[in-house]
Amino acid sequence: RQKPDREEIKENIAEMKGDYPGIFTWLMPFNSRSEAWWLHQWASFDCLFMMFLGMALFKLGFFTNKLRTSTYALFLLMGYGIGMPVGWVQFQGELTETADLGAYLDRYRIPVDALQDIRRLFLAIGHASLLILVYRSNIMPWLMKALANVGQMAFTNYLMQSIICTLFFYGYGLGYYNNFYFHQVYYVVFAVWVFQLIFSTLWLHYFRFGPFEWLWRSLTYWKKQPMKLGNAAAVSGV
Repeated sequence: RQKPDREEIKENIAEMKGDYPGIFTWLMPFNSRSEAWWLHQWASFDCLFMMFLGMALFKLGFFTNKLRTSTYALFLLMGYGIGMPVGWVQFQGELTETADLGAYLDRYRIPVDALQDIRRLFLAIGHASLLILVYRSNIMPWLMKALANVGQMAFTNYLMQSIICTLFFYGYGLGYYNNFYFHQVYYVVFAVWVFQLIFSTLWLHYFRFGPFEWLWRSLTYWKKQPMKLGNAAAVSGV
C-alpha cells in the first residue's frame, strides 16, 4: 500500500547520473549511516564468527579437499536441508511484516531477521560442499580451474566488480543507472562474471598475483614483490 515518492526518485536519478564529486556527496550520508549501524550493531561480531568458523573448517581439512566424499555429501544435505527451509521462513516473515505489521507481531515471537545468520551458515556450508563435490567429480575441470584463478585474485575481482559496475551505471561512466528492468541487471552480472573468469585466467598466465594482491603484498612486506612469473623464477633461483 506504500507508494514511492516520485520527487525523491527523480532527485536520486538526477544525482546518480551526475559527476563523481556529486555522486560521492549524495551517497555520503546514506553510506555513513548504514555502515555505522551495520558495523557497530552486528557486522563486527558476524564477520568474526564467520572467519573463525572458516578457520576451523580449514583446519579440519574441509576447504582443502581432505574429507571423504560421503562427509561432503552429508554436509551438502545438512546445509541445504536446514538452510533453505530457514530461509523460506525468513522470507515469508519479511513479506508478512511488509504487508501487515500486526499479523507479523501476532505470528512471530522473535524478529525473523534473527534467522539470517542460521540461514547463511548452513547455506554457505551447502554451497561449499557442492563446489567441492563438483570438483571431485572432474565433470568440468576447465570451469574449476577458471574458478580457482578467480579465487586466487579474490581481492582484485572484488574491487573490480565495483569499478566495472560504477563505471557502467553511474553518470561519470556510461550512465546506465535506472535504464534496466530488474531482470536485465542479471545480464550485467553474468557478463561481469564471464569477463572475470577470462581475465583472471589470462592474467595469471603471465603474473604471480592479481594487481591489487601484488600491491597489498608489497605494502605488507614493505618491499616490491616480483610480479611476472619469469621474475619470480629468477628470484627463487630456478
